[in-house]
Amino acid sequence: MRGSKWTACFAALTVWMAAGCGPSDQTADKITSDEVKQEIREAADATASLTRQEMDAFIVQMEAQLNNFDERIARLRSRAETLSGVARESADRKIDTLIKKRDKAYQRLRSLKSAGSDAWDDLKSGLQSAMFELNRAMKEAADEFRS
Repeated sequence: MRGSKWTACFAALTVWMAAGCGPSDQTADKITSDEVKQEIREAADATASLTRQEMDAFIVQMEAQLNNFDERIARLRSRAETLSGVARESADRKIDTLIKKRDKAYQRLRSLKSAGSDAWDDLKSGLQSAMFELNRAMKEAADEFRS
């Protein structure tokens, strides 16, 4: 992920600067390159852990929203079953569209779950876009069912 790379670089730079800005007294402890490398690894590991936590939290949030959409689609389907003729056909088409958009969002969520941090931003953006489309279609369908 772009942010984690910058954070790791910043941590490395901070450690490097701290090592070079210390007292010049010969009796002062010197920081070895192995110690600097270890500090950088620890900073990178901490950043990766935080990033994974953020990714997991986002995934849980999106799963909850998709479950909510499933419930709303089921309620719309129930209402559609009370309709007949042209109204029923129109409602069925709207529900089919919702299901396709929901399936697209689920597919993007599955991709996001298996993605590495380098692809995270692009896949997250794609999922957010799919969720936006699904939400808009849901509002349109709900408005039509109110009519």
